[in-house]
Amino acid sequence: MMKKALILGKGISGSGAAEALQSLGYNTKIFDDSDGGKPPKLTGISIVVHSPGVPITHPTIQEAKQKNIDTMGELELGYRLCRCPLVAITGTNGKTTVTRLLHRILANRGLRTDAVGNVGKSLASASLKSNEYDVLVCETSSFQLESITSFAPEIAMITNISPDHLDRHGTMDEYAKTKLKIAQNQTEKNFLILSMDDIPIKYLEGFAPRSHVLFVSTKRVVAGAYLLDGKLYYFDEVICDRSNLKLQGDHNVSNALFAAAAARIMGVDRTVIAQTFADFELDDHRLQFIGTYGGKRYYDDSKGTNIDACLKACESMQGDTALILGGSDKGYDFGRLFDELPTHITYITAIGETATAIKSIGAIYAKEVIICDSLEEAVECCSNSDIQNVLLSPATASYDMFKDYKERGERFAEIVKNMGQNE
Repeated sequence: MMKKALILGKGISGSGAAEALQSLGYNTKIFDDSDGGKPPKLTGISIVVHSPGVPITHPTIQEAKQKNIDTMGELELGYRLCRCPLVAITGTNGKTTVTRLLHRILANRGLRTDAVGNVGKSLASASLKSNEYDVLVCETSSFQLESITSFAPEIAMITNISPDHLDRHGTMDEYAKTKLKIAQNQTEKNFLILSMDDIPIKYLEGFAPRSHVLFVSTKRVVAGAYLLDGKLYYFDEVICDRSNLKLQGDHNVSNALFAAAAARIMGVDRTVIAQTFADFELDDHRLQFIGTYGGKRYYDDSKGTNIDACLKACESMQGDTALILGGSDKGYDFGRLFDELPTHITYITAIGETATAIKSIGAIYAKEVIICDSLEEAVECCSNSDIQNVLLSPATASYDMFKDYKERGERFAEIVKNMGQNE
């Protein structure tokens, strides 16, 4: 009799899990709460796999555990099926850039590799052909790490930890603990790379990984990868000059150091790393330059969905900048945003369900915020202001007005380019 599996959540993770389980001989059924109706009964179900968007508190997951049915996230399933070395990257920000950058370095070295996980490709699906890869590079979110039990990458990285997803995890302590789970099953044969600059020490109290720990810093010499006198180092070895990086901003120097450290652990020559750094460009919607219209430069950082990401984008701007904030509420304290905003952010607009809260908190910090009813109105207001740059970096999710951050960024670019055609 064919074994039965229930998959909670659609999308890339859900379909990837279904593909993997079907290859193992399971009869699979996918259920998503957004479809309406009640979840299928668990009678005859031998495994429940859930997508990252489905929290472990979901009633069906809890019922499955009570009935001793094997439950796991798609990441855990993918790991159990994976037959090649795995590098995993997590962190509040930077993880996508590090994942794609390391993947490019390894590909340029001639290794058979792919970027999987939270970057848009199911690890479970990729693991079906993992014997064809030399290594997989996996971006891992806190939602994915929440439910792991045996997941243990050969190399793990935590790029930074700052407030995010508090609507899911409840507190910063719980969010940080979830991030640290990336190393919980590692052994002394594995490596863990941590930021020396951007992980508050309080979250590391009692953290005792068994793996070999290296560090990354843009501010001091560390046992690992660091920036010193305008050069990127891995221990005593110069990788390249900072000016060699096509990526701009201190945060991207940190991202490059993470990728360099992992690549050197795997034996990739520094010349391959340096050449990749010289060629590599950012993903769409991450500080993406849209164009110059009416004498103003427009930047799409729609992927800046939390306060830390927004601040890093603001710091990267050169010259007076208008900032477009706002979107769906993720439970953030915008006081930190206004407290740390660079002085060259001179004009601020806000949209979406968080707009009123942003304006109120801005007033406490003597920052005027213009509430706009739409993204179009916000772009128009910014275009009429006396500034050099317009930056969309919302510091919030997009779900109140858009399907996701990609749709928000694409709409921003469309508005800006249409405005340019009407000049």
